[in-house]
Amino acid sequence: MLLIIRDIGKSSLLFDIYPETVNLTNLVEKEIGQYFTIEIDPMVKKVAQILAKKKL
Repeated sequence: MLLIIRDIGKSSLLFDIYPETVNLTNLVEKEIGQYFTIEIDPMVKKVAQILAKKKL
C-alpha cells in the first residue's frame, strides 16, 4: 500500500492515496474522515527518529 503524507498535525496525519491503492485494498469501503490503523515500516520509523534527533 502506498500512502503519501501530505500534512502532519499534532495528533493526525493527512495522506494522499493512489487510486490503485484504493482499488486493491479495503480502503474503498472507508469514508473521508473515518479513522483506521496503519503500520509504519521499521525503516521509516528509524529515519523519523534520526531526523527528530537532528532537530534538537
